[in-house]
Amino acid sequence: MQIEKNVPLVEPKAVLADRMEIGDSVYFEEYKFAMSLRDALRYRGYKYATRKLDKGGWRVWRLA
Repeated sequence: MQIEKNVPLVEPKAVLADRMEIGDSVYFEEYKFAMSLRDALRYRGYKYATRKLDKGGWRVWRLA
């Protein structure tokens, strides 16, 4: 077992969803993280769009 120092805490997707403004987008390399943010936006009643990118990864936008 190894102890690691100075590893940043990943921000919960719910907090990220609350901080997003209309037109903001977030890039994710993994599908499950993009869907987690999408679900947080949906739960809050925000409009959103999710797209798989040609170069790989996913992008989630807050629309309204």
